[in-house]
Amino acid sequence: MYAPVAQVVWDDLHERFNKIDGGRTFNLHKEIATCTQGSASLYSVPELAKDEALEVFSWHAFQKWTPDKEFLKLSKSVVDYAKGLPLALKVLGSFLYKRGITEWRSALDRLRDTGYEEIVEQLSLSLDGLNHEEKNIFLDIACFFRGRKRDDVITILNSFGFRSEIGIHVLIQKSLLYISEGMVEKHDLIEQMGQQAARNVDQDRPWNHSRLWHEQDIKNVFSANLRTESIKGIMVPIGSDRHICKWSKAFRNMPCLRLLIVKGEEARHHDPICDPIEHLPSNLKWLDWSYYSLATLPAKFEPGNLGGLNMTFSSLVEIFKEPKSFDKLTVLNLSFSGSLLRTPNFCETPNLQKIILKSCVSLVEIHPSVGNFKKLIFLNMENCKNLESLPSSI
Repeated sequence: MYAPVAQVVWDDLHERFNKIDGGRTFNLHKEIATCTQGSASLYSVPELAKDEALEVFSWHAFQKWTPDKEFLKLSKSVVDYAKGLPLALKVLGSFLYKRGITEWRSALDRLRDTGYEEIVEQLSLSLDGLNHEEKNIFLDIACFFRGRKRDDVITILNSFGFRSEIGIHVLIQKSLLYISEGMVEKHDLIEQMGQQAARNVDQDRPWNHSRLWHEQDIKNVFSANLRTESIKGIMVPIGSDRHICKWSKAFRNMPCLRLLIVKGEEARHHDPICDPIEHLPSNLKWLDWSYYSLATLPAKFEPGNLGGLNMTFSSLVEIFKEPKSFDKLTVLNLSFSGSLLRTPNFCETPNLQKIILKSCVSLVEIHPSVGNFKKLIFLNMENCKNLESLPSSI
């Protein structure tokens, strides 16, 4: 006797199962895959192929395996948005069931602009099983680090005191992120869910958010200049860096800020945009500022908690005019800083592991203490063409 084989995708298993087939018999040759969180043995299931995703979506949107002809193009657009995520296909299909073509078009516009709240809400249940550290790792990646190299992300997160290798492994197990060609990646909807979680508290009061990356939120926070202990990380987008100097006084009111990323613009690289910055938070663990346009870091900045200083394409001549202690610094990257003349005294950076000075074409002097590190594992001085000599200790 012929036994039909069907594809059954089980997602969101903490809910009670509904009948998948609606009382009808499967007649397609498929296979069964069961996916869940927190399983003892992990099997990574690829995203559904487009034809399979279209079938799943169609079943929930039309109660049949293929879309109505006049809805085919719109159905494919919805499937492209869901990118093979079964829960998204189910929720979107159920939402569009028995709706007219005008409502479909309106729903698609809404998806492209803001996403679909129910999907994000259901996906956010995945965060409930995370501990405090795992959740913070997830939120940092969702807001700041998607598409970055895994090893770099681990280094940054470790500077916050996290055990990030373990945390990232847990997030992969729970299908909240994945590694592709060495890069940290996650589904668009998962990223959106994480970003919404970072903004969920007081949507209209961004100074109460834990992380900032939207230009308007950042402007509102710095303009208000209110004391906030909520903000842990800020990523200033390209174009907004022109305001950073007049905003810098607001950093005094952010004692818990541990991450600052400023995406500068090449157009202003050699054209200082304002007076020197007066203040950066002493709690900063990682400073990543491309195209920094001033000659030194703020004199009042105490970098004792800084684990990473990444200032590529900067106008730095020297990091500080006076010696400063970098007790926790592990990574120093000043690549393509064409005005840099000398490095700091590395005796002030006892934990430094990586120094990158690539294409610092004006560099003439490297402090002789650079060769005294037991922890230094990487030194790049490629194309430092004006370097007169190397310390004998290297």
